[in-house]
Amino acid sequence: MKSTKIAFQNERGMDLAGRVEVPDTGEPRGWVLFAHCFTCTKNLSAVRRIARELVDEGLGVLSFDFTGLGDSDGEFSESSFATQTADLLSAVEYLKTTCGTGPAIMVGHSLGGTATLYAARQVEGLAGVATIGSPSNPAHVTRLFDCDLEEIEKTGEARVSIGGRPFSIRKEFVDDLKAYPPTQWLGELHTRLLIFHSPVDQVVDISNAREIYGAVRHPKSFVSLDQADHLLSRPADARHVARVLSAWADSFLLQADTTPDDGSAPLQPSPGYQVAARMGTTPYKVEMSNGRHGVLADEPKDVHGGDLGGNPFDYLLWSLAACTVMTVRMYADRKQWPLAEISAQLSYRKVKAEELGFDAEQAKDSRGQGTEIKIELTFTGELDADQTARLVEMAHRCPVHRTLIGPIRIRINQDGAAEEHSGTG
Repeated sequence: MKSTKIAFQNERGMDLAGRVEVPDTGEPRGWVLFAHCFTCTKNLSAVRRIARELVDEGLGVLSFDFTGLGDSDGEFSESSFATQTADLLSAVEYLKTTCGTGPAIMVGHSLGGTATLYAARQVEGLAGVATIGSPSNPAHVTRLFDCDLEEIEKTGEARVSIGGRPFSIRKEFVDDLKAYPPTQWLGELHTRLLIFHSPVDQVVDISNAREIYGAVRHPKSFVSLDQADHLLSRPADARHVARVLSAWADSFLLQADTTPDDGSAPLQPSPGYQVAARMGTTPYKVEMSNGRHGVLADEPKDVHGGDLGGNPFDYLLWSLAACTVMTVRMYADRKQWPLAEISAQLSYRKVKAEELGFDAEQAKDSRGQGTEIKIELTFTGELDADQTARLVEMAHRCPVHRTLIGPIRIRINQDGAAEEHSGTG
């Protein structure tokens, strides 16, 4: 992982301190903008752990300190929910200017999550937003200094203690928090949302998650963090958040990867072809598309890839697995047999061609090597022995299976020149 300290200016000309973290293996498959919790900084242990896990999953992460916090310029007493929102939009512009693309995902913790929800409505091209222990209403944070509100109202400012640290809170700050009733803006979010919240959060009650979930439109998801505290103090909780985030993001990030950064048309197969593949200078990231869905192929890190997707043989096995279980399901449904579920485990290994029953002439094109694919099928349901045997027989008849073992010719065209190779399974 490569970590770089950076600084960028907010709309008021103040320098905000940030940190950019990227995978060692090349360009990230997407950017994450992370907003920390109220009065915290980018150095909060949970922020660092989540960022590290996301980078390990091939994502780039920008985290920064809001105005008046951490290493950023300004006074916290002069900040507000409005300035935090503006700081987030300044971070978006920094990513666009410096990295050539805005964030694919915005993540916010506590009040940082609420500000992220508000700012995300103004971010074009955003694929998803995630919140962690976030209040549904910015005014919720005034509960942290309830006993000082009377003094703030009377004198215009008070020195309060939050998390054991002193902060100056002005009346303007409190008034600003109250100026954003969630019923007026939460429904304006037009992107995917993932909500993390702990049912035992003692700082922001889980009812806030319910209010956010009820106010926003689909697609939306909720993940309970079980026994996690508000700051995700246990390393396992932060790692869990990061891994679920990465898995949630996979489908739409891979789809977005079929669109070049220069804004040209997404990767599309030419007429007469079913799929297309494209690889740039990042080893060994391959974008693939059937015109409707995009996926990535890559090699593992131990062979200098980025491990951003399955390797070519993984996709071969996935194709065979999908076709096998689909074929069995279609047959069982047609027969109205009680097949509740079918699962398949696949592996392949290289063996000598003679072990597979091929003679030297048949194996000459493969230098005497052959491939053995093993499929382990499991059926769930009230099936008798004859039905089970018949379903196994049908598994051998799936179209991909027949393609692999049948006569095949591969024709490669390049600038008008063609080369052909033929063989039998």
